[in-house]
Amino acid sequence: MGSALLIILILIDLLLLGAVLFLGKKRINPVEIIEEISEERRNMNELRQNFKEEMSIERSKIKEMHSKLTVLGTEIEQEIKQRDTDVSDGEVVEQILAKVDPPLKKLQKKIVISEKLLKKIEKEKNILKLLLSRAEQLGKFFRKNADYDKILEEIEDRKYGDARSLLAKGMVPKKVAEELGISESEVNLLMTVG
Repeated sequence: MGSALLIILILIDLLLLGAVLFLGKKRINPVEIIEEISEERRNMNELRQNFKEEMSIERSKIKEMHSKLTVLGTEIEQEIKQRDTDVSDGEVVEQILAKVDPPLKKLQKKIVISEKLLKKIEKEKNILKLLLSRAEQLGKFFRKNADYDKILEEIEDRKYGDARSLLAKGMVPKKVAEELGISESEVNLLMTVG
């Protein structure tokens, strides 16, 4: 097992060395990276603004629904008093449920939709944080006076740290590998070494 791990690490080092040589020849422009980061920030701010707008609309709808339910409740209460009947009467209870059930179901659906939106935004936020940290590392990498070995080591350490945290959150190894750009076997190795 130790020799397999050593072979895998040597292969990773060779791949990184090849990537550094390839990228060194390609000369990626840091300005383009910064523009991409700025674009991602704008997109994130736009998503955040859209979410705030949707939430304010949903809040107003919920308040409106609440006021309608309050009015409906007072109407039902007045109707019961007028009939001079007991609330335990099955017919009255069915009428009340018939009037109250549809708005409550709509409200429940809206709550579920809002929770899904929150989860989606949280996921997008985490992805953008990850991309931002990678872009910062790439920016460091392309500085003229940078220590390339140290930067490469930081990048790899961060990838493996991110992989561990994603695995701890319950993400499947295949998705972790796709998201971080590492092989699934490396992710499985991280799971076992842990």
